[in-house]
Amino acid sequence: KKMQRAVRCGWTAKSLAAPAAVVAARRHVRAAAARAPAQQQHAEYAALEQFLGLQRRAVADAPHTHGLSLTEDEMTALLEQPLGSPVIEGLYHLSERVSQALFDNRVWLRGIIEFSNVCEKNCHYCGIRHDMPEVARYTMPKEEIVECALLAHKWKIGTVMLQSGEVAHDARIDWLASVIRDIHEKTAAVDGNPVRIALSVGELSDAQYKKLYEAGARRFLLRIESSNPDYYAKLHPSDGTHTWAQRRAALEKITRAGFQLGTGVLIGAPWQSRRGLARDVAFFKEIEADMIGMGPYIVEEGTPAAREWHREHPEFQVGPPPRSYQEALFDLSTRMVALARVTIPTVSIAATTALDTLLPNARVICLGRGATVLMPVLTPKKYREAYQLYRVCLTLFAVALLKQPQGKASIHESAYESHQKMLEKVAAAGKSVGLGHGDPIHYKLKLLAHQQRP
Repeated sequence: KKMQRAVRCGWTAKSLAAPAAVVAARRHVRAAAARAPAQQQHAEYAALEQFLGLQRRAVADAPHTHGLSLTEDEMTALLEQPLGSPVIEGLYHLSERVSQALFDNRVWLRGIIEFSNVCEKNCHYCGIRHDMPEVARYTMPKEEIVECALLAHKWKIGTVMLQSGEVAHDARIDWLASVIRDIHEKTAAVDGNPVRIALSVGELSDAQYKKLYEAGARRFLLRIESSNPDYYAKLHPSDGTHTWAQRRAALEKITRAGFQLGTGVLIGAPWQSRRGLARDVAFFKEIEADMIGMGPYIVEEGTPAAREWHREHPEFQVGPPPRSYQEALFDLSTRMVALARVTIPTVSIAATTALDTLLPNARVICLGRGATVLMPVLTPKKYREAYQLYRVCLTLFAVALLKQPQGKASIHESAYESHQKMLEKVAAAGKSVGLGHGDPIHYKLKLLAHQQRP
């Protein structure tokens, strides 16, 4: 049975013997589930139902494929609830129940290949922005990128995400299209089942998106960063190349090209409000996003956003933020995940890497609050340090509490180590790894609805 499950989950031989920490975590999850009587679960739902003014069992019996219909005021109120609120516990319980029902308690892996940190943009929060000093710029050779994709295929990771800074020159897009074709052809040559290719390379023209789609890419992630144009303007320079209208138009171009659409926002960034975040969740539903990737804002020193963050938090001028701040930011981030899950239940939602810079096992917890995707980093170690969108969070706090070196959570791991850790996190959450491409249910339903139109 153990071997059969290993094959089904795509585990390697070395991973068959689960580490003691994983076994203990599994035992804890099962014991906690066994201890939770049905009466207590109903009480958690009751608190959420009462808070939202719904009839008894309205939450428990909500049709999972449609989700809860919440107003902006209701979502804002949920985001403003205090830590430990029974209302929020009910929200988390519901989001996990929806995930189990729709995704069969499975988690899909998407292997990230950060193939270049060259960027034309100057977003105020980013560690690889064009004007960021002391960044060693690189672009991986095509052969190395394809090798990373072949590793993903070998490990039964159904999707690779090619991620980079924004470069919109035609020569770059032609080169990227050739990379996509090579990945598709060479992974297909192994067993006839090529990996699914996702992209996160920024704002492009209609023709460029179409070229990448025709080359074989099928998913595209472009974070809107904020559904509020005024707030978006604060996060970007006012130079005419960083407008909200351009960003919004790019999402439409991505959809027109035929891609499965992914988007997301930063959580806890300077100038942000809870109401703004509630509007963001409504925006995801409005644009019919198929995938959502959102994570906590991590301060990147030397950026305009970092200066504003320090102005908003003068108490944190010396040393890292206290654990209470990290816990609150983590909770807000997972509330957003849970809100998205219960209002747009069929989308794929990632437990992002940045979460693990806040608390130990943060992504494991997030998998129990509505997330269904983990992203092992397949970028070769020699490039990792140069691709840091955020660095400062893992300072004294992380070194002392998380026992990790300074830098992004996965920076010192090999691709194999990153993959193994994701398998351990899935097991620790009491879930199994989904095989295949794992196309979002939301996208499949959209296709079906389109086919049924007269």
